[in-house]
Amino acid sequence: MKYAQLPREITRTLPFYLAMEEYVAINMNEDVFFTWQVEPTVIFGRNQLIETEVDIEYCKKHNISFFRRKSGGGCVYADTGNVMLSFVVTSTAPVMDSIAKYATLTAGMLQHLGVPAEVSGRNDITVNGKKISGFAAHKLHNRTIVHSTMLYDFNTIHMENAIHPSNEKLSSKGVGSVRSHVSSLSECGINIGLEEFKKALRAYMCAGETCFLSVADEDGINKKSQPYYDKEWLLGKNPRSEFVGYKRYEGIGEFQPHIHISGSKIAHFTLAGDFFCQAESVNIIEELLQGLPYDQQSISKALDKINITDLIPGLTKQKFIQLLF
Repeated sequence: MKYAQLPREITRTLPFYLAMEEYVAINMNEDVFFTWQVEPTVIFGRNQLIETEVDIEYCKKHNISFFRRKSGGGCVYADTGNVMLSFVVTSTAPVMDSIAKYATLTAGMLQHLGVPAEVSGRNDITVNGKKISGFAAHKLHNRTIVHSTMLYDFNTIHMENAIHPSNEKLSSKGVGSVRSHVSSLSECGINIGLEEFKKALRAYMCAGETCFLSVADEDGINKKSQPYYDKEWLLGKNPRSEFVGYKRYEGIGEFQPHIHISGSKIAHFTLAGDFFCQAESVNIIEELLQGLPYDQQSISKALDKINITDLIPGLTKQKFIQLLF
């Protein structure tokens, strides 16, 4: 694996780095790794509803940016005390397998530094039972993009107030607040500074191999970043609903179906949550249910046309139907 080195080390916004992952995936054949940092930013998952995950007013008041990413998973806060990790690899493996692979690799690197890290749940790394890193992934053709946070240090007040995980999600972790669920490498007593830690990550993952991006590449990345600023992408769907469900399946994620019913049929259906899925999976499911009679038999018959577990790993047909009634 090679380290992707930019021509200039300057402060950039989150969309640049998300676009860099895509640019590298499309324009390079090598498996690459790189780290990055951003000013205070909230990053939420592809299928999440911004109004339930992000305190927009708090973020605006405190100059905290917020952006939607293309991978699934939950909402996270990042600042210059975090190190963000990106892996871009050629792989046909399911996204959950890729997450497990690179979470295990990263935990091994921390163990190499003397940190008692272990992979926990579907996508986390913990130390002494507290989360210090979370992973997400998505596919782009035959390439897989895996990215993660790494809490070296962080602004406790901003993390507590900028993001709003559900009570059920916190309860599933056995905690009552965001702060009691997370820790940082500095709190764990790591004995090297942030810059040395970044160098150690690079050495462990890439063993001195580097691929250098040009200024032209940088310009291409900037162009590719523009859709992340689009208001429609940022705000996402505004579901019209008479039925709003909620269920959390351990190891799969949170699901929030929104159903608008007209004349006993599903006039509009939206599925939100922090689950992982393929890029167009949710659209496929939403379009499948549109116009169906709102009854279990009709929905069950329609679901026979797809393999829902292929679209959303871990979710079975039966579990999906339970969400809707």
